[in-house]
Amino acid sequence: MSNNIDGFDETKVEPETTEDIYDEKTRKEEVDNDEISDAEEGFMEGYEDDNLTECAYCHQMVRNKDCIEREINKVRYRFCCEDCYNKFLEKDE
Repeated sequence: MSNNIDGFDETKVEPETTEDIYDEKTRKEEVDNDEISDAEEGFMEGYEDDNLTECAYCHQMVRNKDCIEREINKVRYRFCCEDCYNKFLEKDE
């Protein structure tokens, strides 16, 4: 027998709990089970790495440890690759 006029039972049901997909172990399980694509996994790795910087030329986000840092006219710039650095120099000529 229902508890309300609409015929729906309003008995309290606990929501299904899910593991945090943002921790390393659960993310690996989800990837192994094809629940998370490679692109989504890469996105989350970037999300977790707060040491990102933006390329001064193409504006792509790159990890600080992977960027190329150059000083031009006493200003320090960061680039995702040598190609962007060279294009940046050509742009200023």
